[in-house]
Amino acid sequence: MATAGGGGETSEAAEGPYAWVGIVRKGLLIKLKQDFINAESAWDAYKPMEEHNTALVTLVADHLRITREEANAKLMTRIPSSRRRNSRAATTVVAYRYLRRPVSHFYESLGKAAVKAFVCSINDSTGMGRQVLLSGSRTRTVLTLTREEALHLLTGDRFISEAFGKTALLAGASNMFAAVAAGHRFEEPVSGSTDKTVVCLLAHMALVATMVREHLKLRAYGGTAAQATAAGVNEGHRQPWIRELAILDRVYWRLPSASNGLRLIDAASPLRASADRPPQRASGAVAGGAGGAATAGEGDEDGYSAEAVGDGLLEQLD
Repeated sequence: MATAGGGGETSEAAEGPYAWVGIVRKGLLIKLKQDFINAESAWDAYKPMEEHNTALVTLVADHLRITREEANAKLMTRIPSSRRRNSRAATTVVAYRYLRRPVSHFYESLGKAAVKAFVCSINDSTGMGRQVLLSGSRTRTVLTLTREEALHLLTGDRFISEAFGKTALLAGASNMFAAVAAGHRFEEPVSGSTDKTVVCLLAHMALVATMVREHLKLRAYGGTAAQATAAGVNEGHRQPWIRELAILDRVYWRLPSASNGLRLIDAASPLRASADRPPQRASGAVAGGAGGAATAGEGDEDGYSAEAVGDGLLEQLD
């Protein structure tokens, strides 16, 4: 039996007659990673859920060699759900609901990596934060900001506007790219120094700022459900990310050259803060965004084919 990530659950959704579910799920994860790394625009880096729905239909249709209508129906069927270990209770879930989970999990994992590095950098530069025991552990600790410190960083957007905040955001970005094994593709050397310049889209920095802001809100207001709701916590990630794009668009200058450890490759683009689908690209063009040229396949317009899963693409997830 395959072990699902987190929650002490065991997944049965990718076994036997449901093996297609596991293949499609891994295919979607590959596509999420490739889109994020090879993004040429903000829309590429964080597509709306409707695009992922379409991708799921394509993946199912390609893998099972059925029509899109049949694939859509397949996604509406019920499959065995994850269950707690040592539990005999059998439950089912609609395949579509199970398969869309990796989208939020993917961006949450990026956010965790970014926040961890951000807090460490803040601690190094300002002394904020303290080590506290992890819940349920007597020895393991985690660096955590206090409520007052989180409020301080949120006030006037200090975590974005102050120099130590900008440095911490860059540390978060570097760790975020490392989390998808692409750190080397988003950096360039600084002449005469061992330092590295982060090279990415405004959208990538906005994702870091979005996850950091959410973390700070949880630390500052997460004491009660009412306080968390009033602070805008847990409202999803894409809409806050769109708002963060507009904020960072005002913060970062439109300079094509590196400045303070960051070079935005879309610095001068009038569309750098737009989350809308960009104008149609030339037919046959291969994406070559911040992370370099994408590996194009022969399956769909995004350069991904479900048939390629068995030919080594899955190794990219390791």
